[in-house]
Amino acid sequence: MTHRGQRQLPKFGDNQRRMTAIRQDPIIAVEDTSTQAWLLAADVIVGTHRTKHQARQWISSIQEKYPDCLVAVAQQQRGRWCVVGLPARNITMRGGHFDTAAAGQVGRVIYHLWAAR
Repeated sequence: MTHRGQRQLPKFGDNQRRMTAIRQDPIIAVEDTSTQAWLLAADVIVGTHRTKHQARQWISSIQEKYPDCLVAVAQQQRGRWCVVGLPARNITMRGGHFDTAAAGQVGRVIYHLWAAR
């Protein structure tokens, strides 16, 4: 509640279905490797892209195609960065080396941080 008795809206929109069914170990799918059924059930989807613009467009398309997916992680083909897509914003991570396994781990950590809020 704010000081005037009005309800304050949360900073991030909640995905009510996903927020009520947080898993201890999230389901992670890889875009070009996982089956369609696995992608539909996934909490985190990982993909590989050449540019950040392509990564952001892919994240938007993932959020439309798979509305139950909470986190989409797009890694650069050379592993220099990854973009993490959440329902309310995208986060760009630089430094280190992001292969598919590292991008999946980033998605897993972000999933647990989102669930703990």
